[in-house]
Amino acid sequence: MCHLWRNAILIALLFVLVHDNQSGFRGIKSVAAQYGNRYEQKDRVNRRRQKERNYGNQQQNPWTQFGGGNSNGSGGGNQYKQRQQNDSLYKTLNVSKDATEKEIKSSYRKLALKFHPDKFKPNRNLSDQVNEKNRAKQEERFVKIAQAYDILGDEKKRRVYDKFGMDGVELLAKGHDPEENGGFGGFSNAGSNGGYSNFNEADAAKIFEKMFANGGMGGFNMGSMGGMGGFEKMFTGGIPNMGGFSGGGFSNKGGFPGGGFTGRGGGTQGQRDGQRSRKPEEAPPAFSKDDESGVVSLGERKFPDARSKHAWLIYFYDKNNVSRDPTTREYVAVAKQLSKTLLRKAKGKKDAMMFKVGAVDCSGNTNGFCESKLGSGVKVPTFAIVLNGKVDIIPEDDRLNDAKFFHDKTIEALLNMKGLLANINSIQHVKTRLLGSSPRPGQTTVAILLLTEKYDTSSMFRSLAYRHRRDGFVFGESRAKNLQLGKEFNVSSRPYPHLLAIIGNSESHVVERFDGESMDLDSLSRWTDAIGKKHFKYGPKKSRS
Repeated sequence: MCHLWRNAILIALLFVLVHDNQSGFRGIKSVAAQYGNRYEQKDRVNRRRQKERNYGNQQQNPWTQFGGGNSNGSGGGNQYKQRQQNDSLYKTLNVSKDATEKEIKSSYRKLALKFHPDKFKPNRNLSDQVNEKNRAKQEERFVKIAQAYDILGDEKKRRVYDKFGMDGVELLAKGHDPEENGGFGGFSNAGSNGGYSNFNEADAAKIFEKMFANGGMGGFNMGSMGGMGGFEKMFTGGIPNMGGFSGGGFSNKGGFPGGGFTGRGGGTQGQRDGQRSRKPEEAPPAFSKDDESGVVSLGERKFPDARSKHAWLIYFYDKNNVSRDPTTREYVAVAKQLSKTLLRKAKGKKDAMMFKVGAVDCSGNTNGFCESKLGSGVKVPTFAIVLNGKVDIIPEDDRLNDAKFFHDKTIEALLNMKGLLANINSIQHVKTRLLGSSPRPGQTTVAILLLTEKYDTSSMFRSLAYRHRRDGFVFGESRAKNLQLGKEFNVSSRPYPHLLAIIGNSESHVVERFDGESMDLDSLSRWTDAIGKKHFKYGPKKSRS
């Protein structure tokens, strides 16, 4: 009723306007404006008071955040706004709404490493003020990525988020489960972030640390950002804080001049310049001399060549970047994890590993040596496979940050190595491909033949053939349980696989069978050595490790 009276008065005033003069028009206009302003001010006060009352009700009953206060969540709300909100975390992680758990985890790993605060590099062409703003933006981006993964990486939180948005996740964090209270409609004015508005840098650091905990990864090295330990903290006694990269043309990946990320408010510009002017202390290598993981520290003198007995996967890195570059640090952990696994499978015997894992520190004077092996302009950290002294870099685009990837890459290189094994499918192949001639003139031909029921080449047999490739043997493999060869060597009735030594030539030869209890690489290698000592006139050629 009040609204009707107000409208009638306004219409009457406008009617008088038409019949009045110019001065009267201005006067009436002024009165109307004052009246309207007072009304708008009063209306704003009423709306604010109503909003405060609604907020008080929501504090008493959190379920009203998901509708009009009914237990079934009725009340409508802006569902379109909710859908928009529910897409934001997926966009933050750059994944679709139907992404798998593995895809979400993989995306977080890549983005967290890319936008980690330690990765920030100031632009010399920009002012300190602009660089600080950009630094803060990268830090904020890193925190948002961690928050998105914390929710989407958890099955329960993700389900609640998909249904109810951040308000639902907020309730879940407070101990209220929206799913247990039935389906909920739209939203009240509960806020877009809710309880997760307190998610901060320390939370992001914990998530990052947890993700890379198995590999020894740590938190930030971030000056004033409280609640976070430096990356070096995860390497107590092994990797303290390290200085900058020195060297010439050999380029370097990761870190930036002046050490780790200092964070906002991390001292004055003069203090930071003073810190940069100090000569950094010499950092120790990431791998000890007799590292328990089995990783071998290599240099120019011990670097594998064509005489080396083992296949190698080698990690090239700069020890000065371990404390501040996440990628360098993560690959240190990957190398150790892979070597530990290989050593465990070899029952603790380093000489019996399928292949060896080495590490070369490319800082300081070794910069030139690394460049001679990797080529000019290649960045570290990087991994390379070394077979017969040839260094093959694993392309960065193909690289995954897990031990299995590098294991499979090295085995694949062994399997694809030409001239290592002869494929034997018949007696004729035995005579021509194995016993046709000796690799060492004047020596008796000794062929090592594997008979297996498998359809794929044995990686262990490939490794055996590689380490004895210079000893004068001929290696062959017969797959898929060849019946003709089984009968020829009288093994068809016995369980496969069988390892045979065939000594002689195509016309006359004898066969010795491996009868060891275990067909592990160490046992097979020792048996092969014994065969060589028995039948070769001069013994095997001297090899390097």
